[in-house]
Amino acid sequence: MNNIANQTYGYLRVSTTKQELENNRMDILKYANDRKLGNVEFYEETVSGRKDWKKRKLFDLYEKLNEGDTLIMSEVSRISRSMFDSIEFLALCKRKKVNVYSLVEDIPKDCDAMSQLICALNSWKSESERNMISFRTKQALKFKKEQGVILGRKLGSCKLEGKNGIDTDKNKNDIKKLINDGVKYKFIAKKYNVTSLTLMKFINKYKLKL
Repeated sequence: MNNIANQTYGYLRVSTTKQELENNRMDILKYANDRKLGNVEFYEETVSGRKDWKKRKLFDLYEKLNEGDTLIMSEVSRISRSMFDSIEFLALCKRKKVNVYSLVEDIPKDCDAMSQLICALNSWKSESERNMISFRTKQALKFKKEQGVILGRKLGSCKLEGKNGIDTDKNKNDIKKLINDGVKYKFIAKKYNVTSLTLMKFINKYKLKL
């Protein structure tokens, strides 16, 4: 009999931005709260799903799981980009009698082998579709570049300059006055809703420093 108090864990893996990590965290917390699964202890990592899950933090989490514990993830593809690795992980969790939940796929509490296979297949299909969209987008951008189309913002342009440079003179005078009045750069950047780096580029470009 398992005498260890049951725990709820959330697993987060992204290969891109920290923002995506935070969004997934909030979704998992809401999922746990709606189902009264208790406090969630998170394991998170920013790593490609191509890396063997046994060589990632996910393996450390698996080692910590006990019978009756709960594991929540955004989707099964967070385990691995390999369908077989995902099935393996789910099967090992089932053997440990760990309750696995996914925000995307509907994994039954008493998840049998067929349910695991269906979840992994759906996850693999979703991951493949995202990879295909990413590939097509990159190919389209590459084609435009080869055709001579200039991508992104015009070199040397600055948000502070406004559309077609209409506000450039006004912003120059206003910012120069703020600098002369001793206002810190971070407050000036906040006033114009730009980053400090963008502000510095604008100041240096028009030599607004004293």
